[in-house]
Amino acid sequence: MKLNFFSLEQDFSFSEEIVFSNDYFQKYNAATSSQIGNQFSDKISPLAATAIILGQLLDKFDIPIGLFHTGQNVDAFNFIYPSIKLDLLFAVSRSTIKNNAKFVTFDFQLMHERKLLISGNTNVTASLED
Repeated sequence: MKLNFFSLEQDFSFSEEIVFSNDYFQKYNAATSSQIGNQFSDKISPLAATAIILGQLLDKFDIPIGLFHTGQNVDAFNFIYPSIKLDLLFAVSRSTIKNNAKFVTFDFQLMHERKLLISGNTNVTASLED
């Protein structure tokens, strides 16, 4: 069952295990090789990992029509390797209503054995349903 975006409140959180597929990242690295060379040949690009993380987040919700992604911040601290179980944590750090729109900030952390790999937040907004 998917969660309702409009019912999200501050301090709501959830976690899950995630394993990044080696196949996906081989394709990503091949597609971007002209920009990044071979520096990520056995590692996962933080940018690619973040795209998957945000996709995992959005899969949890019934996405309202007109949802806007208004920004994000990402900090990468350590390399990420494929086919390893990682802990993905999400928390709502802001949930407000202003001018007939819902604004939500999700914080996220990707960890392996209590070691922080990536952290950041993403901001989204949607008009309130009539």
